[in-house]
Amino acid sequence: MYASFWILVPAAFLALLVCLPFWFLSRRRNGALAPIRALAFMGLAGTVIMILYATIFWMLPLHFSSYHLLNLKPFVWVHQTYAMGFFPMLEQLFLNICMFVPLGCLLPVVFCAMRRWYCTVLTACFFSLLIEFVQYFIGRSADVDDLIMNTLGAAVGYFIFWLLNLLFASFLWWKKALGQSGHA
Repeated sequence: MYASFWILVPAAFLALLVCLPFWFLSRRRNGALAPIRALAFMGLAGTVIMILYATIFWMLPLHFSSYHLLNLKPFVWVHQTYAMGFFPMLEQLFLNICMFVPLGCLLPVVFCAMRRWYCTVLTACFFSLLIEFVQYFIGRSADVDDLIMNTLGAAVGYFIFWLLNLLFASFLWWKKALGQSGHA
């Protein structure tokens, strides 16, 4: 766990580097970006980087393996626990949900087009599908249950965004976070 913490430092730096072009572009168009909005952009970039690290890049260097495991049977874990056992498998499913909650919450904050639940959920589903596709070719398993759990996590994240939007819609800081008031 301690070693995993140190990945946050380069991930945060990489998120900052990814966000800088957007920040400069937004500054040129709309003036200075509100700090809370900039934080949302960095949070989204950091979330994407951490998801990619956890699902693809944690086995660096990447290798294209002849090992290919593909599960296309939904909810196979209900009656088949694989070799890891039942409780570790439940933990993995729960972590797959949790990993996509921030994505589901931050996508609609950062992008106006994602403020419809189905846009956020479909985008997260496509992102998860892309990850599963890549995992199949790098020697990890591609599992439809991971896709389902990731998508469920994004839906939970969108629900959190929806609740926050209900609670804070009239607050100036929330409007600034959404790019609706003051400086976008």
